[in-house]
Parts: sequence; C-alpha cells; structure tokens
Amino acid sequence: MAPKRKSNDTGSASKRKRSRDVLPISEKVKILDMMETEKKKSYAETARSHGKNESSIREVTKNNEKISLLYRLLRIRLKHQNPLLS
Repeated sequence: MAPKRKSNDTGSASKRKRSRDVLPISEKVKILDMMETEKKKSYAETARSHGKNESSIREVTKNNEKISLLYRLLRIRLKHQNPLLS
C-alpha cells in the first residue's frame, strides 16, 4: 500500500504553532472577584469585558479554589521576601 503523504511534504513544516495566551494569576483573581460581586453577569459578558474567550472564563471559575489558594500562597511568599508589602 502506498504512503498517504510524500515524505518531503513541507506544507505543514512552514506553519508555526500558535502560541497560547496564559492568563496571569492576578487577572484570574480579578475575574473571580467580578464573578462573585456581580452575580447577574454572565460568562459571556465577563469575557467581553476582559477581552477573553468565554471558555477561559468558565475554566477560571471552575478552578476557583485552586486559583484562590495559589494566589494566597504567592502573597504570603511575597510578604516574606519584602516586609514592606505588609
């Protein structure tokens, strides 16, 4: 049986991988705060106000506990490194 593609096919080699836009923890916390304070605001409205996809907002709210814990740990770590932040 013949191969489906030529071995020297360079069509896919010229395409670069799309980079992923990772939200910083501070932005995730802002999104969580917004979702908590403005209960009537939908995922879509929150996404539009932050310029992100609705799925990203849903993922942030889904991982609410992990994000909150990480944010608290980072703040504690920063306070120990720089006592002026207290």
